Order: sequence, then structure tokens, then C-alpha cells
Amino acid sequence: MQTYCIILAAGNSKRYDKNSDKLFSRIYGSPLISYTLMNILKVFSKDKIFIVINKNLSSPKRLYLKTFTNNELVLGGSTRFKSLKNAIKKFKTDVNILIHDAARPNIEKSLLSKLKSEIEKKNNKLVVPYTSIKNSLKLKRKAKYISVNRSDYISSQTPQAFKLNDVTRKIINNTHDNVADELEIFEKSNFNIKYIEGSDSNIKITNKSDLKLIKKLIGNSIKIGNAFDIHKIKKGNYLSLGGLKFESNYSLIGHSDGDVVIHSIIDVILGAISKKDIGYYFPSSNKKLKNINSVILLQNIYKRFNLQNILILNLDITIISEIIRLEKYKLKIRNNISKLLRCPKSKINIKAKSSDKIGIIGKSKGIACMASILIYE
Repeated sequence: MQTYCIILAAGNSKRYDKNSDKLFSRIYGSPLISYTLMNILKVFSKDKIFIVINKNLSSPKRLYLKTFTNNELVLGGSTRFKSLKNAIKKFKTDVNILIHDAARPNIEKSLLSKLKSEIEKKNNKLVVPYTSIKNSLKLKRKAKYISVNRSDYISSQTPQAFKLNDVTRKIINNTHDNVADELEIFEKSNFNIKYIEGSDSNIKITNKSDLKLIKKLIGNSIKIGNAFDIHKIKKGNYLSLGGLKFESNYSLIGHSDGDVVIHSIIDVILGAISKKDIGYYFPSSNKKLKNINSVILLQNIYKRFNLQNILILNLDITIISEIIRLEKYKLKIRNNISKLLRCPKSKINIKAKSSDKIGIIGKSKGIACMASILIYE
């Protein structure tokens, strides 16, 4: 059976802030939900992801979420359980399902992989991650609090995985209560549930104090890269910059097409993920790379290091040229880089500078590019 992941993102954030959308709260410049989805994409392809949204979600936010899935967005219901029911309707055959709260952005790849592996085993019908209770636990009885044995309790998390078949469909369709989560549905039906150890860092964002904590956790996975590239120029017919070819009286000299912008992007990403430089992976001694389009080199690096699962938080690029005025090229370069890196244009900044006739660039003998990047891996 195929295995899919449903992301429940249709809540109204009442406990967070009735005037703002919790899932689009900014963490290092990106929406909270983007971290959730990028982590899901480490295990599931876009074809296997379904996102359930609030029916009042704005068009720009819908378009943004569509970049994380190849499936149509699912409109949620008035409760979590009704949202789940709407998502289940998308599956006409028997499948394995993982249900995850969009407000749990720090889900680890290892836990996701473990849940997927366990639910794909024939004898496992329902798999749930849990954590032990570490603090003292009290039970409220009228006006008093009574100590209880915390070892008798656990805290369940998402994703929660189950096999969707005729039996579970019937249970879901015949349940009309407003249950807390899918686990409660199957508990009432005496299902055999397999519990696996979850993660203390897989916290759910409920209020703004939780957001402060998740920022600290996510901050541990944020990395910085810096890069610089320079190429000589010569008389020519076109200029390769940012993966584009512009009509020009000059061209860049290089073993490849000399695209200093793409070369800087490759190096800045390699730096952020602690790898070697562009020359190591594409040496000038390799005759097959002669005059190659630098975009092909960028695509090679993305594939080699599985970089479709990084979230670009900010990319700042400065192109330095004296003889060629680059102002009119900036917008086109920005748009193309956005497409190449599959990230919003708002995350990319392009600057064009001269060098006031100082040095090799000032003497119109070369073009240089500097880049800095901030990524979540």
C-alpha cells in the first residue's frame, strides 16, 4: 500500500491569537508552517502530501502552500475531526496515512521515517509516538489537586499513523463526536495501538510562549554561508548572469560559461552545508565541463546533496561591474534565481555595484559577485 501524509492546518488559532494566523507567524522571516512542510518533505514527496486548510485562508497563502504539494488543497471543517474526514475522502483505495499537526514544525526526519516504516508493516494497524511525563502530575478534584503516579501516564504526539481500509473508514464515518485526535477514535473501538518513542522537541505551538521556544529549537538548524567569485571579461555577443543570457558586447571568460552569479550561489550553498567549494566538484581539468551552462552545475549540486529539502531564509547577492551597467538586469536575475532555487522572490535580494574604477574590476577587466545565505536544513 502507498503511504501518504495529511497535514492538518485548518485551525483558527483561538488559543494563540484571535487576530493573527498562528501557522503564518514568522520565524526567522519564514512562516511557521513552512518549517513543518520542509521537514515532512525530507521523507514524503510532494505527490504524497495533502494539506488541509481553513476555508477562509487568503489566496496568496494558498498559493504559497501549493508549492509544497502536487495535490489540491483540502478545505477543512469546523472541527479537527471534520477536517480529517474531508481529507480521508481523497483516498478511494486502501492506503497508509500519517496525520500531522501543522503547528508541530520541529518534527524530526528519524521519527517520521520510523512511523512510516512501522505503519507499512502488515501487522501494525495504528502507530502513535509518545513521550513520558517528566514533571510531577496532579489531578484536580473540586478545589483540590491530588498527586498521581506519573508513570501511569504518557503524552501522545503527531504524526499518528493508521491503515485506511474498510474497517477504519467505517469507524471514522460513524463517529460524530468532537474528538481530540484520531487516536481517540480508535481507542473507543478497542484497536491494538503500537506506541513508539517520540521526541521532546516535537512540540506543538499553542500560544506565543511556545513560539519563543520553537525559535530556539529551529535556530539550532539554521546555517550561514558566504561566497565570492570573479571572472575576466572579453568582447563577445552575450553575457551569462544568474542563469540567463543577455545581449551584450562583452562575455565572461571561464571554463564553463563564467556565470559568476550562479557560481557564487553554488559556493554559498556548499558553504552553508559545510561542503567543499565549486572547484572541487567541477574541476577545470574536466574537459566535459568546457562551456557548460552553470545552471546544470547548480542542478547537479542540488541532486547530489538532496538540497530540495533546505529552506532558504535569505539570499543576498552583490554583483560588481564597472563597464557593464547591471541595474536593468537585476529584476530578471532575481526572478530566475527564485525559479531555480524554488523559493519566494521575497527571500532573494540582488544588488549591483561599481568599484569606482579601483582594481581589476574598476579597470573593466572583470566582473565579481559576492553572496551570503541563511538556510534551514
